[in-house]
Amino acid sequence: MATSGRAILQAHIDGLLPESLPFDFQWTLTGVIEIVPTNLPNGVSTAFPPTGTKLVVLVPPTTNSNVLTLKGIAEDTGVLLRPAEPNPIPWGGAPGGSFVINSAGTTNGCYFYYLG
Repeated sequence: MATSGRAILQAHIDGLLPESLPFDFQWTLTGVIEIVPTNLPNGVSTAFPPTGTKLVVLVPPTTNSNVLTLKGIAEDTGVLLRPAEPNPIPWGGAPGGSFVINSAGTTNGCYFYYLG
């Protein structure tokens, strides 16, 4: 059965103005392409999103305290990720492309959600 859907990131900012400011960001999806349970070793791991991926969500365990860094290649400085919260990563890479996650320690119990 074909699936479709959307990923929605919603936030409300309180205290900036007298009223709450809502934000809503959406990705239109044709479905879940793959869900991959992953144990990240200490150091570099390369992820290869399947063809058709529009959004990758890395979900580490809520108890993780290891620093996680998203990189294009192992040598670049990268972007720090939230160590114990879901991390949405919009994917615009070419089919067969990849990205790197560097973990500052062994991080067991992660999931990569590949949505397309």
